[in-house]
Amino acid sequence: MPPEIRLIAPDELVDWVETTHIVFHVDRPAAAEAAFRADVFAQDLGRTLAAVDDEQRIAGTLWSYAAELALPGGTCLTADAVTSITVLPTHRRRGLLTRMLEADLRTARERGEAASILIAAEYPIYGRFGFGPATEQATYTVQTAAAEFRRAPAGRVDFLPPAQLREIAPRIFDQFRTGRPGQIDRSLPWWDVRLGLKAAPWATSDHPLRAAVFSDPAGTIQGYLTYRVDGSWDRRLPTGKLEIVELMAVTPDAYLGLWRYCCEVDLVSQVTAGMRCVDEPLPWLLHNPRAALPNTQRADLLWLRPLDTAATLAARRYATPGRLVLDVSDPLNLCGGRFVIEGGPDGATCRATDASADLSLGMAALGSLVLGGPSLQMLADAGAIDEQRPGALAAGERLFRWPVAPWCSTFF
Repeated sequence: MPPEIRLIAPDELVDWVETTHIVFHVDRPAAAEAAFRADVFAQDLGRTLAAVDDEQRIAGTLWSYAAELALPGGTCLTADAVTSITVLPTHRRRGLLTRMLEADLRTARERGEAASILIAAEYPIYGRFGFGPATEQATYTVQTAAAEFRRAPAGRVDFLPPAQLREIAPRIFDQFRTGRPGQIDRSLPWWDVRLGLKAAPWATSDHPLRAAVFSDPAGTIQGYLTYRVDGSWDRRLPTGKLEIVELMAVTPDAYLGLWRYCCEVDLVSQVTAGMRCVDEPLPWLLHNPRAALPNTQRADLLWLRPLDTAATLAARRYATPGRLVLDVSDPLNLCGGRFVIEGGPDGATCRATDASADLSLGMAALGSLVLGGPSLQMLADAGAIDEQRPGALAAGERLFRWPVAPWCSTFF
C-alpha cells in the first residue's frame, strides 16, 4: 500500500523531526528540537503532516502556519507559510511530496488563506505546483578599508544588550515590514530565539550577539542592529569579520548610521550581510562602491502561489490606475481561470470574467508578479507570459511593477 498522508500525533513529533534531520543532513539530537518546537514555538500539530509507510515509519514531513504577508501598497493578506518539506531518500519518486503539498494547499484554501509561500531548498521542484520566485535576497560583503561614506547621519548609535532590544525591535520591524512587499510577521517566540534570549537547538555560533540602535537628534529610536564579530589577526594586522544578523531602519539616516557603525567598528576588515534586499542604497552612500563592495551575490528566496486568485490580486495596490484581463492556468486546478483586475494606488477589485484576455500566463508566473518584483516584459521574453492584445504587456508593466523591490528578511 502507498504511504498514508496524515497529521501526526504528539508522540510522533520526535520521529517527525528525525526524518527532517536525515533529509537535511542535520547532526543533532531530534528529541531536543522536538521539545523546543512543542514548548517554545508551539508547533501546530493540526498543520503538521507526515507520510507514514506500512511499517509506521515517517517517510515524509510538512508543516505550515498562517503568516501575514505584506503586499504592494501597505496592505497584507494571510498566507499559508509552508516549511519542513522532506521525503526520505528511501521513499523518493513515489509522489509523497506532491500528496503532502497538495493536501496542505487545499486545506489552506478552505481556511481562507489567499496565497501560499515557501522558501525552496531546491529550485526546480515547486514551479510545477504553481509557485513562482517572488523575492530575491542579496549578500553584501564590504571591505572596510575602502568603505568611505559620502555623508554622516543626523543622530547617534547606542550600544545595548540584546535583552533590551526585545522591547524595541518588534515595533521597529512592524513599522518597516508593512511598507515592504514580501515581509512577513514574526511571533514573540521567534524574537526570543532571534535575540538569543532562548537558546534554539540549531544555534551554532560561538560568537556573542551584539546589538545597537540608532536615534534621531530628538532621541526617537529609528532603527536597530544585531551582529556578531569573529576577531582575528594576520601578522599583527586586524582581520576581524563582522556579520550583520539584522539591520532594520525606518528612516534613511538610521540606515546610514547603522551601516556606518558596522563599517567603522575597530579591528574589523570585512562586514557581511546576508538575506538583504537587492535594491539597497548602500552602494550609493559610498565614495567608491566598486572597491568597497567587490562581491555582491543574489538569489531567489520567497516563492509564492495564489490559492484564491481574485482575493490575492484584489488585496494589493497597483502603481497606476488600470484594467487588465488575465487568463491564468493552474497546474493543480485550484484557482485558475480568467480574471479582470481594476485597480490603482488607492485600491483594487478582481473578479472572474468571460471577457477576452489581455495576457495569458501560468500560476507560477502570476506568483512571481504578485509582490511587484519582476518585469512583465522579461517574463514574456522568457516565454512565461503571452500577450493576447497589442499593448497589454506595457499596460501590465505599468500596473504591476512596484517602486521598491520585494524583500523577505525572515527565514522560516
